[in-house]
Amino acid sequence: MANPNYLSAPLHYQLSKTLQEEINSGKFEQGDLFATEKSLMERFNVSSTTVRRALQDLVRQGYLYRKVGKGTFVRRPSIEEPIGFLSSFFEEMESQGIKPSSDVLALKVIGADPFVAEKMQLKSSESVYLIKKLMRADGEPMAVFESYWPLPIGEVLAKYDLATMGIFAIVEEVLGIRLGEAVGTIEAAAPTSEEARLLKIPARTPVLIKRQVIYSSDGKPINLVRLAYRGDRYKFQVRMLRQPEKYIGRGIAGLMP
Repeated sequence: MANPNYLSAPLHYQLSKTLQEEINSGKFEQGDLFATEKSLMERFNVSSTTVRRALQDLVRQGYLYRKVGKGTFVRRPSIEEPIGFLSSFFEEMESQGIKPSSDVLALKVIGADPFVAEKMQLKSSESVYLIKKLMRADGEPMAVFESYWPLPIGEVLAKYDLATMGIFAIVEEVLGIRLGEAVGTIEAAAPTSEEARLLKIPARTPVLIKRQVIYSSDGKPINLVRLAYRGDRYKFQVRMLRQPEKYIGRGIAGLMP
């Protein structure tokens, strides 16, 4: 507990911050059994009261949780993404000081199914390029990403190192396509067996499914995305403004002139 930023603070606060830094360092996995009160007393040479107050602080802040008769466990804080701006996973992680990376699972040409064809305004069974990746935040599996592109764009994207590069950067900076807006949905769902395996979560842990159609600045649908986020590690932040009563229930369209 030698962090100079906390030396003037109460002892339990110093201990709480020290343990918080250890949790954030990636030393622990989600659900790991945390140290006992006795071991922390011996390690830091502090009283049981100091340890108890520090652990209570961490439980209250969401870093730990308790199971009666079993002990105290690690709950790594969720990553929070604000809704309202069109950004890629890589861009969002970097804005929060988190290192993004990905494992490329598939790069292939497929026939568009009816749902993909409808959303991208294509003919039934017209070919599209599928990019599938496991998205990581500081090395931790965070989301399974499926992205469908028109064939010419997908073939160019596949030439780049998509494990370390964000797709939006390639589309805008290399291909010169300006992205305009996205329309989509977010819903809770059970993971598929593949998603549970890739995300390293129990089969019954919910995932957050985000589906969106991305449009270029000239209004053309150029990308359909499906992301399955870990429900125990990811959440979305929403800011809402009160609208006149006549617009309630009409969605975005109700605000258009």
